[in-house]
Amino acid sequence: MQVTPGRNATIDIFRFVAAAGIVMFHAKGPWQGLGYAALPLFVLLAAFFAISQGATISKLQSRSSRLLAIWLAWSAIYGALKLVQAIVHGRAISDEFAGWMLLTGPELHLWFLPFAIALLVLGSFLASVHARFGVALAVILLSISAALAFGYDQHAQLAIPLAQWLHAWPGAAMGFSLSLLYQRKSPGSAAMTSVAMTGALGVAMWTMGWLAGLAALLGAMLAMIAALAFPMRETAATRAMREISLGIYLVHPAVIAVLLLAGFSTPGQFAFFLAALALSTLAALALRPSYLRFLLGQ
Repeated sequence: MQVTPGRNATIDIFRFVAAAGIVMFHAKGPWQGLGYAALPLFVLLAAFFAISQGATISKLQSRSSRLLAIWLAWSAIYGALKLVQAIVHGRAISDEFAGWMLLTGPELHLWFLPFAIALLVLGSFLASVHARFGVALAVILLSISAALAFGYDQHAQLAIPLAQWLHAWPGAAMGFSLSLLYQRKSPGSAAMTSVAMTGALGVAMWTMGWLAGLAALLGAMLAMIAALAFPMRETAATRAMREISLGIYLVHPAVIAVLLLAGFSTPGQFAFFLAALALSTLAALALRPSYLRFLLGQ
């Protein structure tokens, strides 16, 4: 089954919901824990399409270069904002920057873009070797790596950005697994195998006592399976959701900072989350028709 991104509107809706959930987490909304659960789905989607779009060298170079350009552009934007912040508050410029920012960018949430580039490279590798060793072995190895990373993440205290990469890997590994299954099996067979894999992974982690974040990971997997089982036709609204989801994720820390500076409500209130999401959405929508749309990943 060849899965083409951007054509299944259910996936686009889930991607938008995941971006909104991440905004809720950072805005300390009333359902902050639920918002944090959106991250595994966001990462899972990136890994799923890292394989399903093919593995030619030219395509890999094109997509990697585009993500690199986005990362550099947003790093420049947030770097400039940090400089302004240092001047306004009379702080030393060196206080605004740290060594780990060389791997993530000047704002922590930008870690996702270098990680997404790494997923493209790994996805290309998996697409080229799984035919030799078989989908079953690849999925088993990915599932084991997801479980081990998930278990280690329960108590690990790693430095930035290793902590973010470790936390994201289980979702990425399962995104790769689902992508391989749905490309090589019939839709019905892939769905049944995926549900069984999700259940087995959940039971194994529950047995080991690895419960922190388990519902979020399993929920992301089941959401993806449901999206593939019940595709919706693309509309203008869902197309817009697809095009602005990454932009919402990238711009929302700046929006939250502006809201805090303006004294609008306080973090933790639902109104603050709604304002952050609305303004982030408007900012992303404003970029769509402009020559700056590449900042949205388009």
